Amino acid sequence: MTFYTIDYIKSQDNMTNIIHWTVLGILVFAGIVLAFMYFKHQHKGRYRDLAILVLLVGLFTIGLQLQNMNGIKQVDAKKSQLVDILNDVAKKENVPVDQIAVDGKTSQSQMLIKAGKKINI
Repeated sequence: MTFYTIDYIKSQDNMTNIIHWTVLGILVFAGIVLAFMYFKHQHKGRYRDLAILVLLVGLFTIGLQLQNMNGIKQVDAKKSQLVDILNDVAKKENVPVDQIAVDGKTSQSQMLIKAGKKINI
């Protein structure tokens, strides 16, 4: 069984969120470059078409990010709730915080908490 410490839970990043923002940043940069190229060479339509394509992909990425935002907020709330629970267990069991671990990454009804060598439900 895998147990996770408070430090791991606090530092856990949502990788898909980072990837989405990175892709969005690249698309915005590419859109700016293509818009500049279009205005520089207005007689060539390919830059306009590429700029429109990058804009549409950017809007799609923004839509995905907005759709995932509620889920991300709920996961963050459950993580912070779990950290508070683990801090309370550490105080109650008189165990240092670095010796507290839990079997899940978010708070749930039936979770195992390891305080030192003792396991609580």
